[in-house]
Amino acid sequence: MVVSGVLSVGIGVLLLATQGTSSLGGVLTIDAQYQAESWIAAISHNVSNVAFGLVALAVLLLAGSAYLWRSRVAERRGSHKD
Repeated sequence: MVVSGVLSVGIGVLLLATQGTSSLGGVLTIDAQYQAESWIAAISHNVSNVAFGLVALAVLLLAGSAYLWRSRVAERRGSHKD
């Protein structure tokens, strides 16, 4: 408990002394970030929220199904080794 408290206070002091992460640079320049955001906004403008939601739901269902299938296959392989 004491160690975690000391670490939290130490990190807080470090962030205050160094102005947090505001002085860190980014991967892209401001102009490149703006261009990337504008490009994404232009592309996504034509996609409806319902279509995006349905595609996201389908991806989640496929990922969940693949996870369950692989779990069952691994479980069966584990029971055959006995």
